[in-house]
Amino acid sequence: MTERAGPDAGPASHPTPRLLFDQNLAPALARRLADLYPGSAHVRELGLAAADDEVSWARAAADGYVIVTKDDDFRPRSFLRGPPPRVVCG
Repeated sequence: MTERAGPDAGPASHPTPRLLFDQNLAPALARRLADLYPGSAHVRELGLAAADDEVSWARAAADGYVIVTKDDDFRPRSFLRGPPPRVVCG
């Protein structure tokens, strides 16, 4: 039997993070990963497609998102400020 990850993994599991995909990633990612990461969104869905990184950062922090990005600008910001939000750079 294989252990399951995600919201049904049991009492020891952590809540599933809500991901906020940055403008440099495909908007379809939020839809494709909706089963694994419910409540996730792309910045376009939140009206942030043309927003400055600072605005996306503030929105993610306020709404409990983890930022997923290819933008290296978020990395130093996360080191200087710390969470929230958490940032995944790739």
